Amino acid sequence: VKGMLTALDGGVYQLETGLRNKDEQRTLKAFDQIKTMSDKIKKMVLEILYYAKSRDHQFRQIRIKDFLKNVMGSIQPMAKKNKVTLELEGYFAGTMELDPSWMESALVNFLENAIEACSFDQKKTDHHVCFTVSEESSGMIRFVIKDNGMGMDQETREKMFTLFFTSKGSQGTGLGMFIANRVIKQHGGSVEVTSEPDLGTTMIIRLPRFQELSQDPANDFPIDPGHKGLKNPA
Repeated sequence: VKGMLTALDGGVYQLETGLRNKDEQRTLKAFDQIKTMSDKIKKMVLEILYYAKSRDHQFRQIRIKDFLKNVMGSIQPMAKKNKVTLELEGYFAGTMELDPSWMESALVNFLENAIEACSFDQKKTDHHVCFTVSEESSGMIRFVIKDNGMGMDQETREKMFTLFFTSKGSQGTGLGMFIANRVIKQHGGSVEVTSEPDLGTTMIIRLPRFQELSQDPANDFPIDPGHKGLKNPA
């Protein structure tokens, strides 16, 4: 957080000097830095709050189309900035029951990682992320996020949902993927990951359309990364 605040101060200084000198290029560059750092700080603080504070999920029925519109609206700017083609395909009809705030955050986290995997990949010039939604015969809603980025080796793949594990060095907290995975499990869902170095990654997220969960306060305090969270008794 301290490092991010320092970078934010630097952006403010650049903005002030750019405005004072009527330097449009410097001003725009500073604004972009301020926006980037403020978004990172916001994301980190929300992750820390979720990790540290007990909070019941607020389940409610929402239109799948509206939910996906919010997810895409949150992630499209990052895709455009990194010159990654992001496409949404599939099933958008009907409603499903979930906590829209935390589930949107979880899916955006997965999509962010897919875009970053593409932006870090220097071996390809054309990068894309495909976000596909469908309904399975069991009634589960399936979200598939497929990218052609740098991929992961077996060790990274096995540890990616472990608390405080990050492959991003000082740029990561090791909280984002852990929390996203936990949100999925607390909705009675699951995450399946396949990935190979240089070949990209595919994430399959399955969620029940309707919740039949019994609330256990212990599941809302994510201390143990091995804890399974809430389960769907069906």
